[in-house]
This record gives sequence, C-alpha cells and structure tokens, in this order.
Amino acid sequence: MSKTASLLLLLPNLIIIYLLFYNMQFFTGKKQFYGVSIKKDYIDIKEFKNLDKRFKSLNTLGFIIIILSSLILIYKFEKVAFASSFPILMYITYNFFIYVNTHNKVKLLKHKLLSTETKVDFEISTKSVVDVTFLNERNTILKKFKFIYLIPNFILFIFCLFAMTKYNNISNSIPIHWSLFGIADNFIEKSISNVSLIIGSLFLINIVISVLGFNSIKSRIKIDTENITESRLESLKYLNKIGFTFLVLLISIFIMSVNIIASIIFNLNLNTIVSILSTLLMFISSIYLIIIFIKSPNLKSTSSFSPDDDEKYWIWGSIYNNPNDPSFMVQKKFGIGWTINLATSLGKVFFIITGALLIWAVFITFQTLFI
Repeated sequence: MSKTASLLLLLPNLIIIYLLFYNMQFFTGKKQFYGVSIKKDYIDIKEFKNLDKRFKSLNTLGFIIIILSSLILIYKFEKVAFASSFPILMYITYNFFIYVNTHNKVKLLKHKLLSTETKVDFEISTKSVVDVTFLNERNTILKKFKFIYLIPNFILFIFCLFAMTKYNNISNSIPIHWSLFGIADNFIEKSISNVSLIIGSLFLINIVISVLGFNSIKSRIKIDTENITESRLESLKYLNKIGFTFLVLLISIFIMSVNIIASIIFNLNLNTIVSILSTLLMFISSIYLIIIFIKSPNLKSTSSFSPDDDEKYWIWGSIYNNPNDPSFMVQKKFGIGWTINLATSLGKVFFIITGALLIWAVFITFQTLFI
C-alpha cells in the first residue's frame, strides 16, 4: 500500500474517533456526567462545564499529536503497515486515560459540593417500574433474533472447518493485511497455530457480535415513569431496530470473514467488490446503531431507576461489577451503547475473550513494525 493511500485510510478512522470522544458526553444519558450520576439541572454548574472543556481540550491535543506521529511513521520511517493500526490503538488508549482522570475529578467535585453546599441535591430519582406486558413481548423478539443470528454463524462454522481441511493448499506466507484494492501487502509464516488463530479469531468475532446483538435486546430497558404505555411501544420498536441493525452488522462481518478465509485457502487476493460491499454495510450499520443508541428510551431523565444506576457498583464509571444483578449487559454511564456486568459468568468470559482479542491485535500490530 502506498504512503498516501495508507494515510487516507487512517485519517477518517482517527477523525471519527476524535468526534465520538469529543461529543461523548452529549451522547450520554441525561442523568450522567462523565460516568457520575448527577441530576441534569446541575450539569451546567461552572465547575462541571470547566471539566468538560478540559476533557475536550486534552482530546484535541492528543488528536493533533497522533496525527503528527502518524505522518512521521509513514513518511519518515516508512512504517506504512504499522501506522495503519498503531495510532488508532494509542489514541483510544489515551482517550480512556483522560476520561478516567476526568471521571475522578467529577466524582471528587460532586462530593465536595455535597459536603459544602446545603442546597445542592445531585441524587437522581429512585422510582422503578416493572412492566410485565413489555417483558413478555420482549421475549418474543429475543426468540426471533436468537434463531436468525444462528444462521450465519452455523454457515461460517462449516466454512471454517472446510478451510482447515485445505491447510496443505495454503501458501507458506499467510496474508494478514490487504491494500485498498484487496492485494495482500503484509504476511506471516504459515503454521497450524497461525492459520488456526486467524480463522478462529474471525469466527470468534462473529460470535461476539451475535452475543452483543442478542444481549443488547435482552438488556434492561428503563420504562418512562411518566408515560408507561407510550414508553412500552417506543421501547419495543427500539429493540426491533437494534436487532435488525445488528443483523446487518453481523452479515457484513460474515461476508468479510468468508472473503478473508477464501483468499487464504485459495491463495487469492480479496474480492474488491465483496470487500467494499461488506465494509460499506459495516459502516452504515455501525453509524445507524450509534443513532439508535443516542435515541435510547433509557437516556431520558424520567426513565425508571434500576440497580445499574447505583454508583457503588461502577469502576471508573465504565466497568459494571454487581454480583446481585443477573444482567449481562447494562446501559453505559459514559458513551454510546452498553457495557458488560463483570460479576456475571458470561461477563467474565466476554472480558477474557475481549482481552485476548486486544492482545492479539497489539501483537499483530507490533509484528508489522519489523517488516
């Protein structure tokens, strides 16, 4: 891949990440401020607004540094493959650390104001609602998508088994990176472990997306305490949108996985049309998921109280750990979508799998540094 093409592929990703983190508080629920539960009436206090400005300034500074570092890696050191992923990993890691720092400062400021200002009341409403009708209808939606999500995973599993039987046909160098036009430009040595790792990782990604999609539908919905009937209909429509959008995302990743595996076992370049189609589907479905999450019924200031609203079960406002809550996924306190409940068995498994995938991604990234 040429230096300019690499930069053109990298920049949109960095810009999207920058804009997401810059506007993350805007996308968060009305009862949360950088992972801390605060009534929306108090978020406009000067001290809190200053912390918001500080986070955005640090985010912008990090973005500029990462862009400059990427230019140096690509044009001075000619580490094109390394620069295609390392800056993204570094920028996400950097943003996580400045978020944790901001979260701690917000939490400290909240407790300080509570102890010094007698008229300040940050605590959110603890009114809860259990809608049995909604739960029954949600179960019907769950059964439908559970079956639908199994279909592409079953097909991919069969194809992965077929791919392993073709091990002897695979060339001695396995492609792990392709150019914009589907031409392999980065390789690792052929071995049973490397082939199994690549194919297994692709299958695992599909499983993870399916689990996320299913549990996104299954996750707790907070009914509006002021309009239960309308909120129920809105929430059911919301769950169906999530289910179908995750299906499109799953299909796009399924198509991409088959394309990659086929290119490995048949020693071919990636099919350009298939690659563009799957990438486009993935991008559109991901953007639409973000839009759906932003409009989540759970983000209303009048949504009912649930166990995940209690701050004592949160680490840095981003990791949920409540052994008394059976929910696998809960609404994030900062950001878009859901996070896992680390206290559940499935949560622990998911945490380990995610960690393993991240380690693998970092390992592959640093391998490209020496090419």
